[in-house]
Amino acid sequence: NDNTQNEKTYAGYGLLRFGSDNLLGNMPLDGNIGVRVVKTEASADGGSIVPSSPTCDEITNATCAAAKAFAAGGTIVSGSTKSDYTDVLPSLNLRLHVTPQLQVRFAASKAIVRPTLSQLQPYTALGFDFTTSGTTTVYNGATGTGGNPNLRPIKSDQYDLSAEWYFAPTGSLTFAVFRKNIKDYIFTDTATERYTSNGQTFDFEVMRYYN
Repeated sequence: NDNTQNEKTYAGYGLLRFGSDNLLGNMPLDGNIGVRVVKTEASADGGSIVPSSPTCDEITNATCAAAKAFAAGGTIVSGSTKSDYTDVLPSLNLRLHVTPQLQVRFAASKAIVRPTLSQLQPYTALGFDFTTSGTTTVYNGATGTGGNPNLRPIKSDQYDLSAEWYFAPTGSLTFAVFRKNIKDYIFTDTATERYTSNGQTFDFEVMRYYN
């Protein structure tokens, strides 16, 4: 197949570093706070692939005849897909020196993971399922698989807290906990999609990626 995809990103960010030598007594504190703004523009060109003519007996099965006529219609072209989205990604990092050997870190940020090019493929492959036994032909349904060029990135609000004890020049013991709130997770699901070719219309159970 022909899989043409384009992606452009535009990003700007700012960062402020800060610190204090004697916060909460004699415990130094330092860190940084920042924000990153990212705009993504994506486009994809592709289509749907009409299945090859199914192996079945169209004389004894009207659905088989319709499926063969559908396949004879050629490739269904879905055209171009374009999308754009902007993400604002703030971050905060803090480090507190409780003692010269013990420090505590805290971090909070927003992050994104864009869908892969494989998941964004703008195609749909269709197929028919017939079973023939003797002179009997049974239609078992129509299925398909495909990508989804309209996917959005996975988003995460993430928080990290750690305590680090440096008990020797070459030794340390670290305890860390984290939490990530994820949304727009990418998963596979099946939905009914209707396609028409050569005057024949079929419902296909198509599996593809969704947020």
